[in-house]
Amino acid sequence: MKRFVQLVVCSVIAIAVTAPVHAATATSSFNVTANLTSKCEITVAPAPVVFTYTSFETAAVAATGGGFTMRCTNLLPYTLSVPGGGTLIGLVYTLGTSAAGGTGAGLTTASHSITGSMAANQSGDCAAGSCTATDTHTLTITY
Repeated sequence: MKRFVQLVVCSVIAIAVTAPVHAATATSSFNVTANLTSKCEITVAPAPVVFTYTSFETAAVAATGGGFTMRCTNLLPYTLSVPGGGTLIGLVYTLGTSAAGGTGAGLTTASHSITGSMAANQSGDCAAGSCTATDTHTLTITY
């Protein structure tokens, strides 16, 4: 009998060791959501817009300077605007931008400039040999 019990125990162990193990899996799908707030930013502020004008110029004078760089979220459309112009020391000028706008290119910056023109045949207001005046304007990027 003892031998019989030993044989049964050994048989059970052998069956347990050699029995195939079946792995099971369960799956489920899930969502990944990204929320992006698009924006534009000026990376290099506009350089000063400068007019060098002599009273009674016979032709309009273009401004120098005004360059700036910016970037916007990739594919984001934007527009550029500045005030139409003004008057400094009796000289009337107009302002604009080198482009009306564009489309963002992500990390790649876009170079633009603020343009200006001062009409011909202006006298100006100056009680000295030369005068300088400064006015502050705002560049607006709309997106």
